[in-house]
Amino acid sequence: GILATSLIILIILIFVFCYLIHTIMKQKTLDEMKSDFTNNMTHELKTPIAVAYAANDVLLNFDGINDAQKTKKYLSIIQKELKRLSYLVEQILSMSMEKRLGMSLKIEGVNVMMVVLHLVSQQKLKADKPVDITIDIKNDLTIKTDKLHFSNIISNLLDNAVKYSKEKAVIKITANHYNDFIEIDITDHGIGIEMSIDILLLHNG
Repeated sequence: GILATSLIILIILIFVFCYLIHTIMKQKTLDEMKSDFTNNMTHELKTPIAVAYAANDVLLNFDGINDAQKTKKYLSIIQKELKRLSYLVEQILSMSMEKRLGMSLKIEGVNVMMVVLHLVSQQKLKADKPVDITIDIKNDLTIKTDKLHFSNIISNLLDNAVKYSKEKAVIKITANHYNDFIEIDITDHGIGIEMSIDILLLHNG
């Protein structure tokens, strides 16, 4: 009877210990997810703010207001970035209310060249150093993805490429279409990396 009781107590202790370890690991995973989410969303929110600020700065300080064509161009940029910022805020609120379980992706055909050209123009507008970006992408290259998140991925990589370059950012963006996926490469000559790195694989279908 004593041995049986000791065995039962030992099994209970082992179960409690395993449950405690599982709970701690789960909590750690949730904390890491929360931290990653906060960092990613902070970066995504900063990008439209920085672009809109740079466009506004051009209009105010570089005599852009006296050029009707330039004024229309930069006001259009500001409007587009404010819409993007508004969408991101709405998405955060929606994810918060639904405890991040109701997040859905809007999958559509996205022209890679159009997205990259827009992001390159953003970088040249907001960068605090000379930026030389070469693009080698076919005009008709498309993928099926969520346009907003795809743009954010490429934007984050371009931000890092510019940020970690020295006096001048020299960047090359290429895209290759294989049988069932598209490979996008971003090459820079920053302080830590001196080679082309495969950064994204997206299924095309």
